[in-house]
Parts: sequence; structure tokens; C-alpha cells
Amino acid sequence: MPKRIIILGSTGSIGTSALAVSQNLPGEFEIVGLAAAQSWEKLAEQAAAYRPQVVAVTDAKAAAQLSQRLASQGPSTQVWN
Repeated sequence: MPKRIIILGSTGSIGTSALAVSQNLPGEFEIVGLAAAQSWEKLAEQAAAYRPQVVAVTDAKAAAQLSQRLASQGPSTQVWN
């Protein structure tokens, strides 16, 4: 059974490195949450690639834009602010 993880700061250098590690170890990890401060466009790309249950962004305007972008991909990912 894969380890379920949440990556805080997923759009930064450490976060993107953590996502790369998860890609290099298929079946080991399930990304269930991603969070970023304001980089909602990069977070949207990550959400499309990893399909987490939840994404979070600190900026309300960015959260609205992220929600709109992810809505076109289906209702599977919740956006938290």
C-alpha cells in the first residue's frame, strides 16, 4: 500500500524535488494534497499531473483562479484557501 503524503510548498524547489522523488518511485507514494503560497498556475499543473484530493493556496484571488482552472478537469480535486 502506498504512503499517502501531502507536500507543503509543492511549487518551490524542495516541493518539486519531492514530487520528482515520488515519480521515480512508482507505487510507493500517493500524493493526496499539495499546497503553495501564490503560484496557482504551477499548482494547477501539478494538480493535473498528480490528481490530489486537495490543493491549497494562501491567496484568495489565486484560489478562485485555481478553482476555475481545475473545474475544467473534473470535480475530483478540492481547492482550499
